[in-house]
Amino acid sequence: MNRIILAFIALFTMHTTAFAHSKMSGSMPSDGATAATGLDVVTLQFDRKVRLTVVSVQAVPEGTMLDTIMAMENNEGMEGMSDIELTSKLPKGFIDATDIQFQALPAGAYWLHWIAIAQDGHTMNGNVRFAVEAE
Repeated sequence: MNRIILAFIALFTMHTTAFAHSKMSGSMPSDGATAATGLDVVTLQFDRKVRLTVVSVQAVPEGTMLDTIMAMENNEGMEGMSDIELTSKLPKGFIDATDIQFQALPAGAYWLHWIAIAQDGHTMNGNVRFAVEAE
């Protein structure tokens, strides 16, 4: 009887671990943070390996405060955003961390959006909203 219970526990544990979805575990700067002038890289970290398929960085309209974009669910409805060109390519394989590079950003608020596919095939996306302080 004990062996059956142990086998059931082992099977259940393996099943939930194998099918757990990946999540972003952190970023630098973190979502909602203010970075120093000259920021030219954002680091994304995931709790399991993912394959990034899309990453975009956009400057929000001048004068828009970080608190304002933190209250928004997504950036699709905000007019006047401008794209920031990435200077690095997305990794081709599955990774658990990567640096997204661009030219040094002037003071203002920014919105980084990413889309990734986990090794289990699950698609996910997320945002890192941050500000760069004035000198």
